[in-house]
Amino acid sequence: MAEGGQVTAPNDGQATPSVTSASSGDCTAARIYLQTGRAWAIVASHKLIVHILLDSGSQRTFIRRDLSRTLRCPVRGVEDLSLVTFGDSRPRSSVRCNRVAITLKSHHGGRRITIEALEVPEICAVTSPSVNAEFLSKMAGRNLTAANVRLTDTHMEDRVSILIGSDSYWKVSSGRISRLTPHLTAAETIFGWTVQEPTLTTAAMAHPNPPAQCSSLTRTHREATPRRRWTRQICDA
Repeated sequence: MAEGGQVTAPNDGQATPSVTSASSGDCTAARIYLQTGRAWAIVASHKLIVHILLDSGSQRTFIRRDLSRTLRCPVRGVEDLSLVTFGDSRPRSSVRCNRVAITLKSHHGGRRITIEALEVPEICAVTSPSVNAEFLSKMAGRNLTAANVRLTDTHMEDRVSILIGSDSYWKVSSGRISRLTPHLTAAETIFGWTVQEPTLTTAAMAHPNPPAQCSSLTRTHREATPRRRWTRQICDA
């Protein structure tokens, strides 16, 4: 499925702190299905298949900075992020982020949308597996096209490149759902149907309380030229 203008996924080899992250458990003990999918990210003649995460609990949409620079996303503004911990109102650090525009296109068809996202060093340390054969069979039986499938003829990476928050969530989600199992639900998006909720292994069952990271992003409402300050709250349990 290689298309003209396709670029190679960036990999700077440097470890960077996460500015926003998804809730996660012990990845070695559980196979976790987050609401993820794959889509073409397009800016002018540059395009790349990217791994996206939909999270209505995040107030904003984010894009990895290295991907944004590789695709040469146009800058629409600048905003600040402040990192704090629960129970501590003092900002620990502040990150200035470009707000950029990017077009996402379904690799199943021609549906596309242009959104704005904030550049951050990293989106999420957790990866979500592609839909396995069992669930693909269940979805095919209901005529549901999976959003998170690997394409053998296109370069793909497992790291999440774009997090779609509540500011754009309902622009790409229809609200339709289909329950595949008692614990696994498929949700319709313009990129295909995503699946979510964890399927636990025996090791996970033996350790029902793995370490997790909880996060939320709240606005402190301050603008300048234009400038918005957001507060990131992190709780390590």
